[in-house]
Amino acid sequence: MDAKGTDLFRGLADGKLSPLTPVVLIAITAALFLLMYEPRPNAKAFRRSDLPVLILMMVVLSLYDAFDKSLLALAILFVAGVYITRRALQNNKGGTRQNDDTFGVDIRRRGKLVFGNRIVPIAILVLMIFAIVNDLTSTYANEMQVFLTPLVAPLVIPLLVVVSVFLTFTSIALLFILLYPFLPFQTGYMKAVAFALVLFLVFLFGIGTDERLIMSLPNILVGRVIYYLSVPMLIGVYLDVNDFMQKENKRRSAEGEDSKGIDFQTASPLYFKDLRGLIGTLAGIVSLVAPTVYAFLSSQPVMVTYFSLLEKLLLLPT
Repeated sequence: MDAKGTDLFRGLADGKLSPLTPVVLIAITAALFLLMYEPRPNAKAFRRSDLPVLILMMVVLSLYDAFDKSLLALAILFVAGVYITRRALQNNKGGTRQNDDTFGVDIRRRGKLVFGNRIVPIAILVLMIFAIVNDLTSTYANEMQVFLTPLVAPLVIPLLVVVSVFLTFTSIALLFILLYPFLPFQTGYMKAVAFALVLFLVFLFGIGTDERLIMSLPNILVGRVIYYLSVPMLIGVYLDVNDFMQKENKRRSAEGEDSKGIDFQTASPLYFKDLRGLIGTLAGIVSLVAPTVYAFLSSQPVMVTYFSLLEKLLLLPT
């Protein structure tokens, strides 16, 4: 089916990657998941020994076949996977083994926390529209020729784009939730940066090395930074705000304040106030040590618009 896609859609950057690839990956990954875990798996069905398999499933859906385009891209993915697996086998304290029974329960708890509100699902939908409108998914080397009937062709391409963006954003979100406690750094937004950096490097040394994309590579790379960072940053900041809210309520309760505690909407501006100060300091440092990079990033309207959009999304009512 994937090979048929290369015949129906000509002018692609790579003959091995067709617009039907996301559809094929959905079917294969869903079949593997059902084979391993049944249609409605119990949370305890997931073991820490399953982590490499779960990572591979989500990575394939997140990156398509970018990691098999070069040995270096595959090596980066392998090293990252080994690092995550080693961290997952140990607790942060004393190197003790993580309890198998709590592994799947913790994953489900994080999933409910992230998706059990209106903010994240609505925000992902908005980010999907943002990615499609700004054409952040395009890695085509030439103008694509579609060999389909005139009535079907105008509908197929937009539908496949929506499927591709939805599949990628959803799988990136699930992968980030799966790996969240095992990623380096303590804060969610720094975990998101480290996570997105690995995906970006795999893309850069994979599909990004295609010589036919060299002319459009700068625009593609800026788009991919946002593409891989957007959903993890959203989830990371959401979890940070939630953690900040809980700590603030505990502090107020311990100090005996006559307050019912703050909610998520109240905690968000307080959190962003501190985060804005940190980002401003880092931006100042970057502008001094790397003015060319800073000027390039600051002049990208897509990059600036994304971070403004992120802050507004997190202020939505839960």
